[in-house]
Amino acid sequence: MTQYKIEGAKSGRGACRKCKTVIALNAPRFGSWDKDKSHGTVYWNCIGCVTQVQLTKALASCPGGINQIQGLAAFPDDVKLTIVATLQATHDRPVPEPKSTPKRKKTSRPRRTKSREGEVEVESKSEDKVDIKEVDASIEDKDESNKKAKIDESKNENEE
Repeated sequence: MTQYKIEGAKSGRGACRKCKTVIALNAPRFGSWDKDKSHGTVYWNCIGCVTQVQLTKALASCPGGINQIQGLAAFPDDVKLTIVATLQATHDRPVPEPKSTPKRKKTSRPRRTKSREGEVEVESKSEDKVDIKEVDASIEDKDESNKKAKIDESKNENEE
């Protein structure tokens, strides 16, 4: 389960996950702590880049509201009011409609199959489908005719 917290940046080297800017030393930041099988990782966002999804999940995990998010009490009152106002504005912002992408039309591409000799036969989806057995039979016929031609060539060489 993901845990959320707000704290002051400890080193001034961490970057916001969304806007990629460095979060200044002691500046408030919002952290999403994801625990994996072997270890946990905290993903930091500056307060202005917190998404509605993150905030909704954080509020679901702490029933007291925005004021009860872990770590908020450590800030002075004026900073706390600014943080709460920013998070409240994020929470109250209307959710944008998801962008719909047009669905691709299914194309009737011919299906390719490989025969024994490595030749590629194209099989269309229309009425004139190529039967695999017919292709195999034609390959065998070619093999037999090639064998006969080689035998005839070797006979001609032996006669000379």
